[in-house]
Amino acid sequence: MTVLFTPILQARDVEVMILGTYHLANPGQDLHNVEVDDVTSASRQRQLEAVADVLAAFQPDRVAVEAVSGRDDLSLPGYESFEPAMLERIANEREQIGYRLAHRLGHDAVYGVDEQSDEVDYFPFGPVMEYVEDSQRAQELEEMHRVAGAMVEAMGRLHAETSIGHVLYWTNRPSFIERSHNALYYGLLGIADARQQPGALLNARYYERNARIFAKLATITEPGERVLVVFGGGHSYWLRHFASSTPGFRLVEANDYLSALAGR
Repeated sequence: MTVLFTPILQARDVEVMILGTYHLANPGQDLHNVEVDDVTSASRQRQLEAVADVLAAFQPDRVAVEAVSGRDDLSLPGYESFEPAMLERIANEREQIGYRLAHRLGHDAVYGVDEQSDEVDYFPFGPVMEYVEDSQRAQELEEMHRVAGAMVEAMGRLHAETSIGHVLYWTNRPSFIERSHNALYYGLLGIADARQQPGALLNARYYERNARIFAKLATITEPGERVLVVFGGGHSYWLRHFASSTPGFRLVEANDYLSALAGR
């Protein structure tokens, strides 16, 4: 018997822009972290205003950021007390890009669609480290770190020498996103033997986290809306995949707008 069905999301026609960012507040939570100066300085604030200018041209109906809400509607309580003066002391990209733009556009809410869990490790790097130590394959992992570290160092140099808008343009190029993802995540697939595949486990868990993020995003959108998603660049590969492949959604390139800031 043939079962016919219509995907629930097919007719929604939601446009999604994935803006992959680097961490502006230097939290040091990633394997490799970009060196960033004080983005609350007057010069950096002008650069972030320029970023808001070009993103505003997309006219998003909703803004979603890398944060856990805890609410059923996924709105963030922090945005409800947000005032532009906070940008003079809070360096996080959530406020500097997401809240700034939403406030400018008069949005009532910003949404936190991140996925975290006390029960599931969505980035199980420990088993990878244990495997390479036990199998004496540490050199392979060191080479992956070298390649990833070189990319991050290049981002740091760009940040020091140019503008935040230029760095965002450079890091949101599809070629850069694919190359950086493949260098680490897919490179880890080779950390395996017939019995153990810790790199595959890490890839599977990270895929799950991003799938859950996008599923949450789908719950806050309405047909015909435009949504800006501001997330760490490490999520860009999978979030772009879901935005371009999920029925009812269409990926909008951030660089169609950020190109105005390239070279500045």
